[in-house]
Amino acid sequence: MKKIITYKGKYIPEQIVSDCFIPDKFKFVDKSKTGNGFTTAFLNLPTTERFQSNIIIAPNKQVVISKQNSDTSGDIGYFYGGDESSYFELGRYKTMMFVADSFLIYKPILEKNLNFIDKILIDEAHSILIQSTFRDSLKDFFNVVKQTFKGKSIVAVTATPMLFNR
Repeated sequence: MKKIITYKGKYIPEQIVSDCFIPDKFKFVDKSKTGNGFTTAFLNLPTTERFQSNIIIAPNKQVVISKQNSDTSGDIGYFYGGDESSYFELGRYKTMMFVADSFLIYKPILEKNLNFIDKILIDEAHSILIQSTFRDSLKDFFNVVKQTFKGKSIVAVTATPMLFNR
């Protein structure tokens, strides 16, 4: 059942973004309907415990680097395999932002330390699905994330309509 919520303003309110994250649920959000600011609002969401991190998974390096170039907080760790990648340390960052391929590299560590992880956002979900046709590492990616983070709140978000996908 779809829940329709309205708001005024240019950007989606943090409370609406927060409400999308339900423990042990995978939700898909179409940003073409919700408007701008979902990822920015997610970055402002608190973690349940102080030592935890929220995670953003992006489809490619450029998405992560563009966020890194505009970040002034120092609260975000960026993981994409380049020289400018952050040093990986659980509990160090409020948010850890991974390129999908880097997430897969760190997956065994994350899986063994689920208590350090709170909420997970798969950003630009349409790109992951499209790129899975020619990037083998992205095949079945949503299920990999669901299996890795059992019991966690996971939201996949896109601004590109996914008309013919479940």
